Amino acid sequence: MDVSELDAPVTICVDRGSRRLVLAWADGRAVELPFAVLRAQCPCSSCRRLTQRPTPADFGSIDVTSIQSMGYGVQFIFNDGHERGIYPWALLAEMGWRVGQVIQNG
Repeated sequence: MDVSELDAPVTICVDRGSRRLVLAWADGRAVELPFAVLRAQCPCSSCRRLTQRPTPADFGSIDVTSIQSMGYGVQFIFNDGHERGIYPWALLAEMGWRVGQVIQNG
């Protein structure tokens, strides 16, 4: 399946204990994304402009305090106050598969 063809996941789980977001799609595919990866890979224009992007290690204690639905994706509000990036579903799936946190159901 082409990542760009993904619709919204059927399940979105915020696991605060492990600081991970778990997304599952109707076709059985799922990904886990650590909050630190989400924050380090923020797609907002301010973060993309940085010449040296932060790494997930720079955000070891980051937490997601809120998630806002944007239809084609979500916006995360992080406990460091950052809330500018909108993460389309396809980007989240690609990020999960790229960092190797793919969960195959069934």
